[in-house]
Amino acid sequence: MIFDGDFVSPIECWGIEMASWRELQPRLKRVESAPPLRRVNGIGVGLLGWKREIPGSPMYFKGYWISFLFLPVIPLGFYVVSGGYPEYRFHAKMSLFNFVRTYKFGSLIYIISAFFESVIFFVLFFGLMFAVVGGLHWIKSLLR
Repeated sequence: MIFDGDFVSPIECWGIEMASWRELQPRLKRVESAPPLRRVNGIGVGLLGWKREIPGSPMYFKGYWISFLFLPVIPLGFYVVSGGYPEYRFHAKMSLFNFVRTYKFGSLIYIISAFFESVIFFVLFFGLMFAVVGGLHWIKSLLR
């Protein structure tokens, strides 16, 4: 079993009451392998956003999203992971329905965090692209 269930009482995080790990266990499914994570130029599937259930715990939720230009479009599910990019360890999976049913309006905070995380990628990708194109244009003007 992934979660030992010793923590029983709900906690307060971001002002929203969260379910304990024990209450989450029936809604989680064990995963045997990582889902495919592939994005090309911001288009594909990947992990976005984060939601930590217990402050200080090494495990947290990451959403599995279809993205277009690094912006999240359709959530496919949620994974309980530990570690960080690129060394995620996948522990369990929760469906979109169960995530929204469990966190209700708290899931909106998660969606906002996923959007902000993807905006960072969006700005970095297009900023780099404009810098490269601008640099090439500048070099071309020097060679004339």
